[in-house]
Amino acid sequence: MTTTTLQPSALRERAGNGYALFLAFLLTSFAANAAFGASNHWRQQALDQTRRAAVFALAKPPQNLPATMSSPAPWQLAVRLYENGLVVAQSSGVGETLKQAARLAGQNLAAQGQVKITPAQLTNGRWFLTVRGPKVDGSLVSYRGKALEIVGDVTAVRVLSRSLVRQAIIEQKEYLLRQMNPQYHAFYKLYDAKKDHSETTLRTTYTASALWTLLQMQEFKLDQRIASRIRPIADYLLSMQVQEGKEKGAFHYSFDTVTNEKDRRFVVGTTAKTVFTLLELYRLTGEKRYLTAAQNAGEWLSSRVKSDGRVYPVVVWNKTKQQWGQISQQSVLYSSETLSALSRLHFVSANSRFALAASRIAERLLAQALPAKFLLGDNFRRANPISTSWLAMAFLDYAKINPEPKFNDAIFGAAQAALNWQLKDPTNALDYGRSSRTVATSGNGWINEVFVQVYQRCLEKRRQDCSDYATSMARTTRWLIQNIYSPENSYHIPNPTRAQGGSIRNATEETVRTDAVCHGGNSLVGVLSLAGVSLSLKLPDTDHAPMLGPH
Repeated sequence: MTTTTLQPSALRERAGNGYALFLAFLLTSFAANAAFGASNHWRQQALDQTRRAAVFALAKPPQNLPATMSSPAPWQLAVRLYENGLVVAQSSGVGETLKQAARLAGQNLAAQGQVKITPAQLTNGRWFLTVRGPKVDGSLVSYRGKALEIVGDVTAVRVLSRSLVRQAIIEQKEYLLRQMNPQYHAFYKLYDAKKDHSETTLRTTYTASALWTLLQMQEFKLDQRIASRIRPIADYLLSMQVQEGKEKGAFHYSFDTVTNEKDRRFVVGTTAKTVFTLLELYRLTGEKRYLTAAQNAGEWLSSRVKSDGRVYPVVVWNKTKQQWGQISQQSVLYSSETLSALSRLHFVSANSRFALAASRIAERLLAQALPAKFLLGDNFRRANPISTSWLAMAFLDYAKINPEPKFNDAIFGAAQAALNWQLKDPTNALDYGRSSRTVATSGNGWINEVFVQVYQRCLEKRRQDCSDYATSMARTTRWLIQNIYSPENSYHIPNPTRAQGGSIRNATEETVRTDAVCHGGNSLVGVLSLAGVSLSLKLPDTDHAPMLGPH
């Protein structure tokens, strides 16, 4: 980063001209925040006092800074100043009062950065403060002069509303449209927001998921940009399907844009999720090519199902042996995805081969799930809410072609098991609404997406526990929106505009998985369409409002 180097004499000279305008501007902004500070308590006070001290200290450096206190001070404040996602200065301060600690932190920031901190950085940079004191322990970040509450490293969302959900849908739609590879009309798995870099490998399953989500968003609100992209994305998906040979109907896992090679690996999950999108395209357009491709995929999926209901999930080319091999380890997730795809195919085409394969998987999964109370692990994962929620989704689809009560009961057995993992402490804004077994937005978004359909099924069956799912969806929706990159919480990444609308992967990784945006967006569209789900939610304010104290 290039910065302006100023000598002390130049600083003094500027204090009489450009600095005067700069000071006037900031003092005006401080005054404008007075009313806001009254309601935002100590955060706004701490921000205003720290910025004010830094402004004055940069314009006229103090001769002597206060000595460090010999005993622990009741108030401690740390500050970092961000510019373009990087920390350009940081300091700290302590004091008998919040005002003293803030003033010292601001002065220290200006003093340690006289040769590199500029007035523009103080004005336009993002201020991140951590404050500890009597009955106070929290953080804030500045945004347009306002102090916003930070939980973890995101701005807190304490109030949920339907308008907030609508805005989040728009932002996630924009993210997907922005991230699509313009040459191939396909999607990669991961965007690294910290490095502002995306992968070069395009993934079939994420492309299918992204198109599915864009189709849902198009039905939610017409957008000509989506309409113009549907066919090119669909054409890419069809180009990834095997047209002949033993693996006819399967979809290549990925495409490398550097080598221009398709991955010689076929995964049932990739093919199953692409079937979902192809059937949706057929429903919306009536074009036979989508149904034909989906049926060919179903034939391949059926070939992966053994007579005892096991699903062999992967076929892969072994370069060393120069032959095809397969993976036989079992995956609840892959088996559930395959069951869903085959059930949907039979529902549309009444193909007995699909029904037979689906019944074998369903019986096996149910036999495993009941004694485990739907908390199934497998050769790939320990018991987890994503696999459990996939069981609910699979039984939802299968129950549409097999009305036996045991499969309907299985829907709600799996859904209740996933529901039991939800964190429900409203005083914990960081985690309220997510599953205790996953911090990932992709997993929590998927659970929320499944619950949309579980809730609808619950109403159809006139069950008494439907409100549990409605409440759960409102909680998770708030958490999902809190974990979407926004202008407010993008202080620590270099390209907020590109990241905006992306679902932050988790609390430690500044990346965006395409499927997280898809599942989150699908669930938001679904929740907003449910008349019986209240989206008016407010978490309690746990802030304290200490007095600044005297100088």
